[in-house]
Amino acid sequence: MPERATRSVHDLQLWVGACVRAIADAARGRHVGSVVLGLGRDVDPARALAAWMALADDPALVGASLRCVPNTHVLVCLDCRHEYQGGRLARCPSCGSSALAVAPTPPVTVIEWAVAGAPIGEGTVNRPRAQDESARGRTLARDGS
Repeated sequence: MPERATRSVHDLQLWVGACVRAIADAARGRHVGSVVLGLGRDVDPARALAAWMALADDPALVGASLRCVPNTHVLVCLDCRHEYQGGRLARCPSCGSSALAVAPTPPVTVIEWAVAGAPIGEGTVNRPRAQDESARGRTLARDGS
């Protein structure tokens, strides 16, 4: 059975680093208790954890628990422009349309994070900020992700 390709350590550090910066900036110095990262199918969770441990040196992130889950697709309804997560065959929860486009999903995204036990952001609320931060390094990761 052939091994699946995995991202290089350097490439993964760029993506995880962008997530770390986005969360630390949004936390505004408050302690982050937990983080959930979404990983693309070619990202090794052990490497993502190692990158997080090496890069999460901001005082707001020290000691935060990290959980990695498979990344879900970001869907955009072509009729009402609603953006949501789900499988490729999911109908728009806003208008029920099946006219959907699948937005490119980065290899590592912030799914949710919490400060002092209270959720600050979840799902697509955090995703655009993490994607915006990591878009600067996107040219380094152009492999069809």
